[in-house]
Amino acid sequence: LRRRADSLEAPAFGAALSEIIRAFLHRRMGMLARFATTEEILGKSRRRYEAPPPPLVTAFTSVLEGCDALKFGCSTSVARDGLIADAETALHAVAATLKQPATAAAPHAGPVLSDAPAA
Repeated sequence: LRRRADSLEAPAFGAALSEIIRAFLHRRMGMLARFATTEEILGKSRRRYEAPPPPLVTAFTSVLEGCDALKFGCSTSVARDGLIADAETALHAVAATLKQPATAAAPHAGPVLSDAPAA
């Protein structure tokens, strides 16, 4: 996308970068981001009975909002290089967080069951 950025119109660039982010959210976090609006992804249009988005999604807020500004003509002055840099930063941070092992669970208060024969 970086190589083609200057040859794309603002709406096409915004749509392309947005699709990259949405595909990442879909593949790595299981969100149906490719089928949702930015407000739905970020939890801004969430109904009371809907779960909030995963906290890691907030890393993409400025990128998705910038892409929308380009896609829908709200702004053509959004810096493309800045959006790409912000997207890369968020992608790397979220990917690194997802690779970390989950924190150890609290000790179990109940009896430990085992298939081993009693001594």
